[in-house]
Amino acid sequence: LEEILHCEPGYVRFDNDPENENGKLHPLNHIDINYSTYSTFKLGIGKTLEENSFENLLDTTSECMFIE
Repeated sequence: LEEILHCEPGYVRFDNDPENENGKLHPLNHIDINYSTYSTFKLGIGKTLEENSFENLLDTTSECMFIE
């Protein structure tokens, strides 16, 4: 995770954002994915993520997480 954050211009982060929560337009819990200033999106999730769950999301040697 640290290597990605230092080397890549984009980012992936978990966000719990009560200040900007707006239903399905901007869910309380979501994952922000930004590859460049021209390409960004968010993926809403129904619950908060533990730190190790978020790290596993980016680890190609761990089991895949599924969207349900």
